[in-house]
Amino acid sequence: MTGDFIVRDGDGNSLVESGRRTALWLCAILAAGLLVRCVRLVLDHRVEKDSVLYVDMARDWDSGGVDRAFERNPRIPPLYVALMALGERIGVGAEATGVLVSMLAGALLPLGVFLLVRAFVRDDLALLAAFMAMAHPGLIRISAEVMRDGPFLSLAVYSLAFFALGAGSGRGRWWLWWTLGGVFAGLAVMVRSEGIELMLAFLGWGVLELVLLGWRAYRGSGDRGEGEGAERPAGRMAIRILAGMVLAGVMFSSVSFPAQIALSGTSSTWTVVDHRILSYVRSALRREIGK
Repeated sequence: MTGDFIVRDGDGNSLVESGRRTALWLCAILAAGLLVRCVRLVLDHRVEKDSVLYVDMARDWDSGGVDRAFERNPRIPPLYVALMALGERIGVGAEATGVLVSMLAGALLPLGVFLLVRAFVRDDLALLAAFMAMAHPGLIRISAEVMRDGPFLSLAVYSLAFFALGAGSGRGRWWLWWTLGGVFAGLAVMVRSEGIELMLAFLGWGVLELVLLGWRAYRGSGDRGEGEGAERPAGRMAIRILAGMVLAGVMFSSVSFPAQIALSGTSSTWTVVDHRILSYVRSALRREIGK
């Protein structure tokens, strides 16, 4: 009798069994990803020109402080080099720490891809996407190098995944997902300056959603819709989106701007909002004003 009340998926399997099978496949993909990256590191460990710069900066940071480190390239975001400097300080070595960070980021990337894709489609397609991220030759290569690309990509994917999960979650956990999205976006911008685009994309999505809600309310359909959000009034949805935008922005700022403030009195010229973006904005404003 109890078997009649087990919730089942579209293939007739219980959701518990389906979830267990998905978790096992995901663990296998993660383990395989770590293995192939270790093999790549052993068979072909190359040192790029930028890798030499990062190693030298980390060693200078450890031996001579922040000022000496960023004299080599003052615009580089600090997180990756700081982790390598920490590894140099504790005896692991700057280069070995850079490899470990890149390997860990690359090995965990399939999980982030799974979470991101799973926010939109079913488990089997998300597992396929995770497998592709695990086996992609380019992603394997950057995971075995002392480069910022691998860690940045993983942080960016996780940030997008958390934002997507928050947008599609129920009433209870959206704030948690968007908090994590802001935190990971803040970490990403401290690895590569392009990380600011994650927050701009999320804020842009929030503004678009608010505009659409307002348009539906204007057309008299603010309380009707499709999916899980159909039962929520437009006003509550708007408040939730605004709160999520503020929450993600606060977490992003809490993670990234303290690092900028700490480096402000040093040779580093890195800022959370990259100088190139500010230059583009100023140039665009000058052209518009000139018209």
